[in-house]
Amino acid sequence: MSAVSLHKSKPRIAIVGAGVSGLTVAVVLAETFGKQFELTVIAEKFSPDTTSDRAGALITPWITPAEDEGVFQRDVRKWAPTTFHHFKHLHRCNSPVGNENGIFRMPIYEFHSKQCQPASWLRALFQDYQELSKDEAKGMGLPYQGFESIMTYTMYLVRGTVYLPWLMRVFRERGGLITKRKIESFAELSTYDIIINCTGLGARELAGDRSMLPVRGQIVVVKATTPPQVNGIYHSMEVDCSKFAHVFPFKDIILLGGIEEPGEWSTVPDPDVAKEIYEKCVDLVPALKGSEVVGGWACLRPGRETVRLEIEDQGEGSPTVIHNYGHGGYGYILSWGCAMETLKLLQQCLDKKGFV
Repeated sequence: MSAVSLHKSKPRIAIVGAGVSGLTVAVVLAETFGKQFELTVIAEKFSPDTTSDRAGALITPWITPAEDEGVFQRDVRKWAPTTFHHFKHLHRCNSPVGNENGIFRMPIYEFHSKQCQPASWLRALFQDYQELSKDEAKGMGLPYQGFESIMTYTMYLVRGTVYLPWLMRVFRERGGLITKRKIESFAELSTYDIIINCTGLGARELAGDRSMLPVRGQIVVVKATTPPQVNGIYHSMEVDCSKFAHVFPFKDIILLGGIEEPGEWSTVPDPDVAKEIYEKCVDLVPALKGSEVVGGWACLRPGRETVRLEIEDQGEGSPTVIHNYGHGGYGYILSWGCAMETLKLLQQCLDKKGFV
């Protein structure tokens, strides 16, 4: 249904934050309302300087045993399927001769050091999901020693430094506005009707949410060769889920990870951690041995026990705020699901404010 304002001016909506969550919301709103609304993305940092640019953006919730599902995993179950199917559609939209949006489709091989039976909704999501015996893995040239569960399925891998500018371009083409500015208080945006807060870890200060904590990650970048060292995504998980190895291949580089260090604020890469990551990934994929290291970084995932996706009334005469943050390391896999939920909340706010 088209949106028609009962006011003289059209609704003014500010999306604060230009990571994958903010830009996805911006595109959903631009595609829904077009130029009937004034939509502005406001952020201190844009691509290639956001946390989302540095993510190993795999469009899958890591396989989690059904019995281990916690509160956050229930958030994942709620919004991940919508996102998965949307990325599937976006990948199909790429032209035969190019990859305009940075979305790639390839097999993933997962290795777990304990028995792992994924929840039924995950098995249904990945239509070609297959569990491999150690003999089958060995026959495919995959690692098998020390793993109790080995599985494979097809997945989408996203290159953030291509995908985020693509989202920006789509948003602008549909009439969206961009403002580079640091927002320290919602009061600075008093001329807007509704504010959508997609500031990730920045919500700790902007929204006063002290439950937001960093979860430090680190990536090692190696040069891809011709022919490539790997032809798929590799991911291994130890019993301690904070310890894992992943290999994300692109045409020119391969991203190696990773770690999870809750409460760590440093964004300076640790050489010892980089060495450990490199060695773990070589153990997992021996073909990587001798690969040239060409870079690396550390970044801070926006950690929270649960995603905050809700309306907050700021009082009479103030803009209503819709919060959409706290996605941890799942920003990409929750992006479209959370954006569609944000749209529903926005429509409730519009009705209350007299926009129908």
